[in-house]
Amino acid sequence: MTRSTTRGHDAGPVRRKSTLYCPECDHANAIDGDWTRRVRGETVEYACPACGTAITRRPRSSEADHRKTPTTAWGRAVRHSIGVWRATVDASVLGVRAMTNLTERAR
Repeated sequence: MTRSTTRGHDAGPVRRKSTLYCPECDHANAIDGDWTRRVRGETVEYACPACGTAITRRPRSSEADHRKTPTTAWGRAVRHSIGVWRATVDASVLGVRAMTNLTERAR
């Protein structure tokens, strides 16, 4: 949780938890600040804008990637529909087998 930005007059600067620090040049800024972001497969690398040092890598899924959202939602809907269809077919096949077994036993 981040601290409130309203503090007394004599208090020092507010330090946020989401602040990144470059170990090479001591550059500091919020995670959504001026850091250079590079997409690397399933991760996003944050690099220092002053010296280029790689600071951290975060999963790409934590990034706001609106291009994936409709595709992901569509894929989930299709997979769910296929699952329901398979369950219906399986239940129908089991029902036919049960009816066939009853008919054979009655003979």
